Amino acid sequence: MDSFLENLIQRMAEKRLKADLDSAAASFEADPERFQTALVALKSIDPPIRERLAWTLQIATELFPGLINDSVLRLAFAQLEISKSDAETRAMQNILRNNWIPKDILAQAFDRFLARFVDPSQAIAVRVYSLDILKMVTAEVPELEPELDLVVEEQMRITASPAFLAHRYKKINRNKAARKGKNSASKA
Repeated sequence: MDSFLENLIQRMAEKRLKADLDSAAASFEADPERFQTALVALKSIDPPIRERLAWTLQIATELFPGLINDSVLRLAFAQLEISKSDAETRAMQNILRNNWIPKDILAQAFDRFLARFVDPSQAIAVRVYSLDILKMVTAEVPELEPELDLVVEEQMRITASPAFLAHRYKKINRNKAARKGKNSASKA
């Protein structure tokens, strides 16, 4: 780990994150390899600093989308398997959900996020973010959409949280709009 990352982690341990966020993001933009190093370093850092660094990485990808490439997305995807907290999981999911998923891991992503979505022990936010990523996957692989629809309907019966209901209503409205668009196109 380079001295910049060591200093950043030390400042996070001292809870001086807010002041250092912009400088960290700018540093990651200047040296994208440093960003990937920080993503890999998450494994060896203790909580809560781990969550703070994950959040910093998420913010950096939002501020500087040029940091994102297939390698970074694969690292974020792999980090999900070893994440130790909901905050870290949400940060990695946000990196994925705000970008794309490499085509060669779509099936694996569908399976992993479907498991997170149906797991009642997961936080609602993690489950909802998983649903967002599942929707991204089904946009790329439409054959998986009927399976997702069945699982979503089942989860709606089991867990009728406001977040789930909001997603359900969005999907219903989107489907109505799609049908309406098809009907008006067929009349023309």
